[in-house]
Amino acid sequence: MKQLIKKILFGDTSIQTIKAGIGKGLKMHIDVSSKTQRIIGLDELEIQKPFKKYSKLSSHFFDIGASDGYYSLLYRKFNSEGMICLFEAQTRFKIEQEEHFRLNGFKIDYQHYDKFVSNLDNDKNISIDTFVQEKNKTLFFKIDVDGGELDVLNGMKNTAIQNNCYFIIETHTKQLEIECLKFLQALGYKTKIIDQGWYRFFIKENRPIEHNRWFLAHK
Repeated sequence: MKQLIKKILFGDTSIQTIKAGIGKGLKMHIDVSSKTQRIIGLDELEIQKPFKKYSKLSSHFFDIGASDGYYSLLYRKFNSEGMICLFEAQTRFKIEQEEHFRLNGFKIDYQHYDKFVSNLDNDKNISIDTFVQEKNKTLFFKIDVDGGELDVLNGMKNTAIQNNCYFIIETHTKQLEIECLKFLQALGYKTKIIDQGWYRFFIKENRPIEHNRWFLAHK
């Protein structure tokens, strides 16, 4: 019954226009059977306000764990000039990212890397400290890597010290959250944990693991 109602409301087409939230007006391939919260603007609503703020403030955006490119689309919506780097080891998303940019009339002017971001540099991994040459810049990092959060941070210590960085990081265990917070705090960053909104009591997200939430960091 739920699936039938979703089809009646949103149709069968895979290309949907986001109706509300900071992504309002963007077009994407969205599976209406599982991603209706994105269509109505509730997908990770808790971080939408800081994401928009950081996008406008930064000259570079690093989408680490970019998936279908949703957050890079949001960044480009609010910052038409900033440099975008998408890191996504699953190569199947590359074509989808390109199509999403074209659907919205955005140039394919981002850089795509099909590697894991970590504290290593080899055929499958890349560290931010090796990749980033900028100093004294305002950089924005969205990190969603399903358990590799601390490895990403360990590979970008110099970048975090030498630049003014904004972070939105999703952690996937309580211990990882503690360690990531300590790492950034030791570098002089202020941190803030983002708890789920009260509305999640009624409108659930698909978060099957015991600990899974975001935190923010900035100098």
